[in-house]
Amino acid sequence: MKKKQIYAELQHKENAIIEAIFLEMPDKKEDMLTIAKQNRFSNYKPNLSEDENLQNPIFKAAFRNAVKKQFPERFEALNKFYQPKIKSINTALQLI
Repeated sequence: MKKKQIYAELQHKENAIIEAIFLEMPDKKEDMLTIAKQNRFSNYKPNLSEDENLQNPIFKAAFRNAVKKQFPERFEALNKFYQPKIKSINTALQLI
């Protein structure tokens, strides 16, 4: 499996977990947006809407990281499954 494929698959599954979190606790989305906005490296632009900011890959990453830090137990099994694969690919790439 290629590194790009693994990351795409991981991101897809993380998105599903994030969506499930917000379906269970809709009020948490606003909390996570606030945390992401406060990250000075998030590239948040106050003149844009939240949806427009979430189109920015840098802000979207800050938002995703806020969710993952707030709910680490939700991502634990996913990380245990994918991290060895990613590590294996990175090791193989270093040998090339």
